[in-house]
Amino acid sequence: MDPSSLKILQGAAGAAGGDVIGVEDVFKNYVYEGTGSAHSINNGIDLSGEGGMVWAKNRGTGNDHNIVDTVRGRTKYLISNTNGVEQTEAGNGSTVGRVDSFSNNGFNLGATVYDAGWNKNGDKYVSWAFRKAEKFFDIVTYTGDGNSSKTLSHSLGSIPGCMLVKCTSHSDSWYVYHRKLDSGNQPETHYIQLNSTGTEYDDVGIWNDYAPTASNFQVGVDVNTNGRTYVVYLLAHEEAEFGPNSDQKIISCGSYEGTGSTGLEVNVGFESQWLMIKNIDRANTGWFIFDSMRALPVGGVDLALFADSNSSETGWGSEWIDLNATGFSLRMSNNDDTNKNGDTYIYIAIAAETGKTMKAIETGSDVFAMDTGNGSGVIPAFTSGFPVDFAFGRKPASAEDWYTWGRLIQGKKLFVNTTATESNDGAAVFDWNTGFNNNYPSTYQSWMWKRHAGFDVVTYTGVNPSSDAQSIQHSLGKIPEMMIIKKRSGTGGWNVYHKGLNGGTNPEQYSIQLNSSSAEGQYATDFNNTAPTSTHFTVGPGNSTNHHFQNYIAFLFASVNGVSSVGSYDGSNSTVTVPTSFQPRFVIIKRATGVGQWTVFDTTRGWGSGNDQLLELSDDAAQSNSYDAGAPTPTGFTVTSGQSAINNNGDKYIYYAHA
Repeated sequence: MDPSSLKILQGAAGAAGGDVIGVEDVFKNYVYEGTGSAHSINNGIDLSGEGGMVWAKNRGTGNDHNIVDTVRGRTKYLISNTNGVEQTEAGNGSTVGRVDSFSNNGFNLGATVYDAGWNKNGDKYVSWAFRKAEKFFDIVTYTGDGNSSKTLSHSLGSIPGCMLVKCTSHSDSWYVYHRKLDSGNQPETHYIQLNSTGTEYDDVGIWNDYAPTASNFQVGVDVNTNGRTYVVYLLAHEEAEFGPNSDQKIISCGSYEGTGSTGLEVNVGFESQWLMIKNIDRANTGWFIFDSMRALPVGGVDLALFADSNSSETGWGSEWIDLNATGFSLRMSNNDDTNKNGDTYIYIAIAAETGKTMKAIETGSDVFAMDTGNGSGVIPAFTSGFPVDFAFGRKPASAEDWYTWGRLIQGKKLFVNTTATESNDGAAVFDWNTGFNNNYPSTYQSWMWKRHAGFDVVTYTGVNPSSDAQSIQHSLGKIPEMMIIKKRSGTGGWNVYHKGLNGGTNPEQYSIQLNSSSAEGQYATDFNNTAPTSTHFTVGPGNSTNHHFQNYIAFLFASVNGVSSVGSYDGSNSTVTVPTSFQPRFVIIKRATGVGQWTVFDTTRGWGSGNDQLLELSDDAAQSNSYDAGAPTPTGFTVTSGQSAINNNGDKYIYYAHA
């Protein structure tokens, strides 16, 4: 049996035994607003049972970075931006507002009296939770014995890619081991300080010039003072043990050399959601922390924090990095902190939650939601229960364009029923784990998706010359069955690939436009006459999908048993029953072989027995309920006859449905 097949079988066995771990099980990037009262941060991480660490920062004020963990206890906290001693709460969590307890679903905050570090009413916070898990993260504590070296065991189960040691009983710096210090030659001979803007140093006194192993590491005399207590946080490097088939990497501790030029690509093997970068050659450069929950829009301002500083979140009006399916690209030219020509940078990257890195989704509501606006002006205007990566929105009862928003292009909007270029939208805010957007009244509805094995989002730039094709990597983790591509930087139609085009025969030679009622057509250049794969899709030469230097966004969809379905059916003179393996809440239907609008039905507005509320993605008309179009069933949906847009004898139809 070949290694790939063996790995898939091992992953399936792990799933049956409950051993499959996704990135969502071991790391969570969670933003919240302080209330001043006791409340829970339900981030899905089992901290009380498995153990781990929480790192939190007040985003809007000059408060310190606070770090607590389950080994030292919730009353003990350290500060990453100082060399200060471990602090102990003056009282319990219910009186000072720090961590009151760890739970199997996150952590709980106490009421605040004076402290702005965790829970001040109205302040905004970001928290990063690291769960103890083999091949990802571990915590070791020890007491120094005064010897020149001390060997310590760990439970990481792999060679650490990075280690951070801090004396907890006395004031001393944070010392960092990273596998790419000393250019990766003998990194154990060097260290760099987390609470400093300095460069790397050569010193035997920290790691005793001992290369860490999969079971132990050593500390030297400088971090082994007799009677003093210490904590070490260990992070793994590129262990392919995660995701639905237990074959994906979710953490990378690597390096790159700056070029000084915009567009430097750094390949980490996955799209990141959390990234820390440090220049190790040049002093007065900070430990940048970026994450996709706060803001990392492609073509927009990125918000940064610094592990070595208590400064508030800032973007300086700059685009620092762009995320992509293989890593990230540097957008600042000749910048000391991220991209100085010839300088070496180390980074720690943690993978985004995608179909490749997450466990299999079993419930449609975990990744798709519909909601009406709350009109409060406070985010989230639309509640989903999960971080939103893509959404449609409009006022159903009135004639209005379809808004299209995305986390990767936050602050911008597109209109799905027009060819218009991307435009600014200050309400397109994704800064929340349970919804998105602000300032929309209840007359608006939103349809929201989270990335998983049934949905992905990719941004890319057309190649030069424009006569060339381009293969683009995605993170769906399976073959896309429907793809929607729109040019962002100029006018252009919404080109759609669907596996049901041309009756399912060579659909990559065909396309159909989402903003039009027109039938499918044979346009082999749109997708370069190349079928998508589980890792890439291809776009050919031309303005629609790959014009030189133009910016595009692609939305990828696939069927997931019990969750989503991409398929087709034949029209009839009578009612047609379409199987999906679940009861759908939402469906899009298009007549592929003839003229017809992209019809939308959903259970929030009204889709069931009797007349149904119909909207058309390709048109700005208000919804209508003039006829009975069919209904969801426990295992699919029906479409009645008599309406050519959804069921005409002799025509073929494509659809996308979601539970």
